Amino acid sequence: MRATFSALAEAPTGSELIFSYIRQDFLDGTNLQGCAATYRRFVARQRLWTFGLHPDQVPALLADYGWYDVEQAGGPEYTASYLDPIGRDVRVPDLERCVAARKS
Repeated sequence: MRATFSALAEAPTGSELIFSYIRQDFLDGTNLQGCAATYRRFVARQRLWTFGLHPDQVPALLADYGWYDVEQAGGPEYTASYLDPIGRDVRVPDLERCVAARKS
């Protein structure tokens, strides 16, 4: 993750970035948000998801790489703002957050 953000730090001023992340409280099992089967599969058994953030940690992380937080949206907001307008019928669970950021 840090290598990716380091590379993105080279983006020109004014660039925009949208990314999603897994919430840390989901990874540590304290808030499964109705997705226990997803937790068992990707966190407990396969151990594919190992890095998570709390939403309040995002601005500081972005600032470390020259970006700033413009918007954070859960699954329903992301779907309404980005997927519905282009006709994409994809379920986005609310265990992820979508973050829009701009290069400062």
